[in-house]
Amino acid sequence: LVCFKFRDDTTDSQKQALVRGFAELQAKIPFIRDFEWGLNSSPEGKDHGFTHCFTLTFSSEADRDAYLPHPAHVEFGRLCGPVEDVFVFDYWALDERWMAAPPRRGALRHMVAYSFAPDTPEQERLTRVGGFAELEHEIATIRSYEWGQNNSTEGKGHGFTHLFCLTFDSEADRDAYLPH
Repeated sequence: LVCFKFRDDTTDSQKQALVRGFAELQAKIPFIRDFEWGLNSSPEGKDHGFTHCFTLTFSSEADRDAYLPHPAHVEFGRLCGPVEDVFVFDYWALDERWMAAPPRRGALRHMVAYSFAPDTPEQERLTRVGGFAELEHEIATIRSYEWGQNNSTEGKGHGFTHLFCLTFDSEADRDAYLPH
C-alpha cells in the first residue's frame, strides 16, 4: 500500500503523470501480481492530506524486494518530485477468502492504519484486532475484510503497525458503517 500527499503547487497534469507511471509498472515489472489505485473519498478527515492510494500485490516478500530496486521502479521515482510525503505499508493479507477470491475492481476500500502503544499487552492487541474482525459479521454493508501487520522494509509507515482494509460496494454502504 502506497499513499501520496502532494505539495500544494502540484498541478493536475503532474498528478496524472504520476498515476499513469505507477499504473504502467505492472506491465514493466513481472513481480507485480495485481495493481489498483484510487482517490481518497473518506468523509472522516483522518487522511492527513494523503489523496492518492495505490495497492500492489506480490506473491512473496522476495518479489516485493525485487520490485523495489527494479530499474522501472527507480525510473518511476523520478516522477515523484511533486510528492510531499509518502506512506508505505506492506502486509500479508490474513483473510483466506481474500486470497482465494479478491473483490472486484471498482470496489470502495476503507483503509484504517493503526498503531499500539509499545506497552500494550499482547492479549489486548489480539482482543482489539479480533473486535475489528467481528465488524464484518455485525455490519451487513461490509463486503470483505482483511488485515495485516506492517513488514515494509522502506521505513515509511509513519509508526503504524496494523492496517485494516474493509471493502464496500458504494460510498453509501461505507457511510452506513461509519456511525455503527
